This record gives sequence, structure tokens and C-alpha cells, in this order.
Amino acid sequence: MTQNAMTEGWGDAQPLDVHENGVVQWFSEASTAAEAPPQPKLQGSAIAGVFAGVEIVWFLGETFMVMVLAIAVRSLLLFGVSIMLSHELLHAKSTVFDVLFDASFLLVWLLQRYSYYFHLKPLELCRIWGIVSWRRLEVSTSLLILYHVVGFCGIIVWQWYEDNWFLSLDNYMDEDDELQVPRILEILFLSPLKEEFIFRGIIFHIFLNRIPSNRSASLVSSILFGCTHLINLKNSNFSIMYVLLQTCLGIEIGFYYSILFFQSKFNLLNSLVLHIVNNIFSSFVSTHTAALDFLARPIFTLMLAHAIVLYIVLISLAIRSKKKPKVE
Repeated sequence: MTQNAMTEGWGDAQPLDVHENGVVQWFSEASTAAEAPPQPKLQGSAIAGVFAGVEIVWFLGETFMVMVLAIAVRSLLLFGVSIMLSHELLHAKSTVFDVLFDASFLLVWLLQRYSYYFHLKPLELCRIWGIVSWRRLEVSTSLLILYHVVGFCGIIVWQWYEDNWFLSLDNYMDEDDELQVPRILEILFLSPLKEEFIFRGIIFHIFLNRIPSNRSASLVSSILFGCTHLINLKNSNFSIMYVLLQTCLGIEIGFYYSILFFQSKFNLLNSLVLHIVNNIFSSFVSTHTAALDFLARPIFTLMLAHAIVLYIVLISLAIRSKKKPKVE
């Protein structure tokens, strides 16, 4: 997206996107017309912050309703087809069609919603994000992926050597111990795609254009990202400890993803690929993992401490680098 100018560093004020719709000009410019009284610059003010908060809450509410609408549309579609075919198509368990339909419905809506903000066609937006036309990943992203792979292989070797296996496919199995392909698609690919579109792609940019602080935008989007995992407390398949760890690590890791999103000139592909890689490896830790498991298996505590320290270091290095997004 075209920028008015370059930022002086990650924590400094970020110029607004010139294509952005809505109240952006009202926030960023004072009236220059001779017949109009001068207006205060609202960009970065408390009023702009409140407005951004209202916009984000409204957007999240819309997103939830679209998710509900996707389920309703899919159910009606399957019901209509089942009548025509005289065959029952509605199942108690999710199918591959169910998760793909719901995700596609939401993603199309998100693209249309975001395109409205920036007067861009959805395909052009995907090109900027690096989704349809590959944009080279940051060196730090490639190194982090390699680090994840090597670390995971090391844990596998350690488990084999100790003959003490704690990683499993439990998260992908149903009550009958059958592998669930829809669950694999949802955890590994569809959830990261939806979450990156929502929290990095849209919420980060909404807040950045109202309160032009990369630090504030990163913090808000990452807190919201982490706290959405609290909804899993209502799921009996998730232990309280697992959800709390999801939330805390989600805030920390989401903060790094937001910094990376900004520093890579809004290349969403970086955080998306890292999100998928992170979900792949973390999904082998059962959602039933409780506090007692950490006491019984010190390796869990070691892995957790390592993840916390790793992303603290990554965040510190990313902020120090002060990489500037160039004018396009």
C-alpha cells in the first residue's frame, strides 16, 4: 500500500495509508478551506483512540455474525440438496466441506471488508499481502522456520532416546480414536489464515491509521489475538492450563507477528507462514495438558520457558533493527 512517507523507526508515528476509506482524512488533516473554520488534528488523540476501539469492536461483532451466517447458509444449502437428492447430508461431525465452506465464506467477506477500507480489489489486496503473488519471506522468518524444524526434530530424538513419548496426535482424534481430516485442516491451515486476516490484516491497520503508533497497534492487535483463545475455556477438550498458556503465548507471539507485519511492508505471508508452522508443532501437545503434567514432565516447563525467552529475544531484535518500510 502506498505510504505518504517513511517512518523513523518501529515505535514512531506511522503515516496513514492514502487509500484508506472512512474518517482517515478527518483524523489526519485540519481544514484549509478559507470559508471553513480550522479543525483540530484528531490523529493520535484520545478521540481517535475511542473511535478506533468502537470500530474494532464493531468489526469483531460483524465477524462473529458472518461466522454464524456461514453456518446457517451451509446448513440451508445442504438441507436443500438433501431434499433434491432424497439423501441426508447433515452430519453430527464436521466434514471437510463444512470447514472449507465456513472458512471460505468468512475469508471472502474479510477481503471485501478490507478492500472497502483501501479502495482496492480483493486480488490486488492479496497481491500486496503476498497471498496470490509470492513475496519473498524475510530472512528472520526463514531462520525461525528452520529453528522450529530443528528444535522439533531434537525433541523427537530426545523422546526416542528416553523412550518417553509425550507428543501425540490426540488433538486430531475423535472419541473413537479416528483421525479427523477436517480438524487437521482447521488447526493447521484455516485458523491461521482467518486469524492473520482479522488481527494482523485488519485490526492492526485500523488502529494504526487512528493512533499512528506501531507499538500501540501491535499491542492492541496482539492482546485481542491472545484473548480470543479464552473462548476455549468453554470447550471440555481444553484444560484451563492449556487455554491460559494459549492466551499468554498468543499475546507475546502475536506481538512479534505484528512487528514483522509492519517491518515487512505489510507482507502478511511472513506471519501467516510462521503461524502455520507454530500451529503444526504446537498441535502435538494435547489440549488436555494440565498443571500436573508440567510437574510430572519437566520437559514441558523447559519447552514453555524456551518459547517465552525466544520470542522476547525476537521482539527485542526486531525493535532494535528499526527496519523502515519503503515507499512503493
